[in-house]
Amino acid sequence: MSAELVYLPQNLPVQPAGGFHGGQGSYGPMPNEAIIQIYVQSMRAARLSENHITHVRQNLCRLADHLSPTLLVEARYPQLLAWQVSMSHLAAGTAAVCISNVRVFYRWLVRPMRILDVSPAEELIVPKVPARRPRPVPENHLQIAVACTLDPMMRAWLYLGAYAGLRCCEIAELQRGWVIDGEVPRLQVIGKGSKERVVYIGPQILSILEPFMERTGHLFLRANGRPFRAQNVSNRIGDHFKSVGLPYTAHQLRHRYGTRALALTKNIRVVQEQMGHSSPATTQVYAMVNEEETVDLAKALDAEVRDTRRT
Repeated sequence: MSAELVYLPQNLPVQPAGGFHGGQGSYGPMPNEAIIQIYVQSMRAARLSENHITHVRQNLCRLADHLSPTLLVEARYPQLLAWQVSMSHLAAGTAAVCISNVRVFYRWLVRPMRILDVSPAEELIVPKVPARRPRPVPENHLQIAVACTLDPMMRAWLYLGAYAGLRCCEIAELQRGWVIDGEVPRLQVIGKGSKERVVYIGPQILSILEPFMERTGHLFLRANGRPFRAQNVSNRIGDHFKSVGLPYTAHQLRHRYGTRALALTKNIRVVQEQMGHSSPATTQVYAMVNEEETVDLAKALDAEVRDTRRT
C-alpha cells in the first residue's frame, strides 16, 4: 500500500514536516477516530472489499476500547500481548484474523504513514488454524430448507449458495448487469479482495433469478430499497435454517457446492476457479469429505486382501 493511496479526512490538521513521529507532533498524539478513518480510506483506495473493511474497522475499534485510555499510536507490545491473551476464549480462526488485521495496521503506521519507527505488533504470534473439514448441508436437508420457504428471495439465496457456490458477500453485491443470460448463462462475481470471476450456472438457476432481473442495480434489495449487507444475508439464511429445525449456516451451502462440484468434475482447478479460491490447497479440502468413495476404496482393498488369502 503506497503513500499515494492515503487520503486525509477533512478538518484533520495537516501533519508538520517530519510527521507525527512516534505518534507525537505539534498537535499531540493522533486520536483513534482520525487514524482509523485514514486507514479506512487507504483500504478503500486500495480497492479492498467493503465487507473486509468493515471487519477490520470493528477489530481496530475493539482494540482501541481494550487499550483505553492509551491511544492506538501509543500502544506498546506488552499491551498488545495482553489484548491477544484476552481473546483466548475465541476460536483460533477468529483470533488469527483479529491479530493479522492489527499487525497489518501497525505496519501501515510504520510505512507509509511513518507515524511509528517500529511496529509494536510485529512480535504477536498469529495462532495456527487447524484445517477444518467442510461440513456441507446434506442433500435431504437442503431440499427441506428449499421446500419450507415461500419467499422467492430466500429460495434464490439457497440456490446461489448450494448450486453456484456464492459467498454471502457475493450474493449481497450481485447486480443485474452481472447476470449474463445468453446461450451459456453465467454470473460475473466480485469476491474476496475485490477479485472478479465468472461463475457458470444453468437455465434453472437463471429462471430462479428472473423475478429480480427486471430492475437495474443490485439484484436483491431490502424493504427500504437499500442493498443487503453480507451479514444480513448470512443471518437471514441462518435464521431460516433454524426455523425449520436445521443446524446449518449460510456458508455450509458453499461447502455443499464445493463438495458436489469436486465429486462431479474430479478437477480441482475447475472448482478452484468457480469458487474463487486463491490456492488449490483450499479447494483440496472438499475432496476429504466424500465418505462414500472412501468406503468403496476400503471395500475394494479388502476384496484384494481376501483374494490373496485364498491363494
